[in-house]
Amino acid sequence: MIINSLKECRGISDSLCSIISSVLSKIKPDDKEREYILSFVERIIREIKNALSDLEFPFRVEVHGSIAHDTWLKNDRDIDIFILLQKELSKNFIEENILKRIEKRLPYTFERRYAEHPYLRTRINEFEIDIVPGFDVGKIISAVDRTPFHTEFLMKNLTQELKDEVRLLKVFLKGIGAYGAEIKIGGLSGYACELL
Repeated sequence: MIINSLKECRGISDSLCSIISSVLSKIKPDDKEREYILSFVERIIREIKNALSDLEFPFRVEVHGSIAHDTWLKNDRDIDIFILLQKELSKNFIEENILKRIEKRLPYTFERRYAEHPYLRTRINEFEIDIVPGFDVGKIISAVDRTPFHTEFLMKNLTQELKDEVRLLKVFLKGIGAYGAEIKIGGLSGYACELL
């Protein structure tokens, strides 16, 4: 039996729908958690903006990933914050003038990570936060520059029902060890789940 949506579940099988509802109640953040996380994200965004307030060109600081898409799982504490620079700059400039400012001016312990260009990871209480610089200059310079477009697309297209279906897919993939596009896992990324 193929069920194309959670709405169809109700008309096909009450017992299956009951199981899905039970799983959703365990994996979907409640209002209290949602308020807590969003408040924390706002605080960190404010701190990053303040740390970079003396930059001589415009930039935006935004949350992306499952928090922005509202597809995160209950008690999932991974936060992706992007610094979108509105000027094309070198990787060296990013390291020396963006990341170093944040490391010096914020009271957290940071680890430098490297993908296409450097970014920061920190742990604050139970939160793991990636602070990722990128560009918003009218063209794609680095892979992360596509992220705001991903978020915009998903926010326009994901209904609440689809967000719940994404959560169910993510928890299923986690259960079988296939969630995450990292080399060691070789599974599906959160974004791939959202697109499916």
